[in-house]
Amino acid sequence: MAKLIYENGRFYKRRNGKLIQVNKYGIPTNKADQISSTTKKDETSLVEEVVGVATTKEGIGTIGGAAVGGWFGSSMGIVALGTGIAGTLPVAIVGGVVGFLMVKAFGDDDKKKK
Repeated sequence: MAKLIYENGRFYKRRNGKLIQVNKYGIPTNKADQISSTTKKDETSLVEEVVGVATTKEGIGTIGGAAVGGWFGSSMGIVALGTGIAGTLPVAIVGGVVGFLMVKAFGDDDKKKK
């Protein structure tokens, strides 16, 4: 438990190099500090996580394969048993899987060399 600092009739706790006003039990009195104290992870946005995954070799291969598959699939349709859909999404999914697997199969991993 963090050490509480008592000064000028108020309790403070040090968090990330800053002093935050708390009650005598160590709970922040400011609403914004209470919300941030209940979150377990650091404040990383969804966009940062998506960009982090998309910039890996596997992510780039998947995105490239899906784009090529979608381009090829846009000019075809899939018809079976009296129903029909545009081929863009199904062929894009297959292209993404093929792109991911090709990067995994032909990628230059340091693990393979050891």
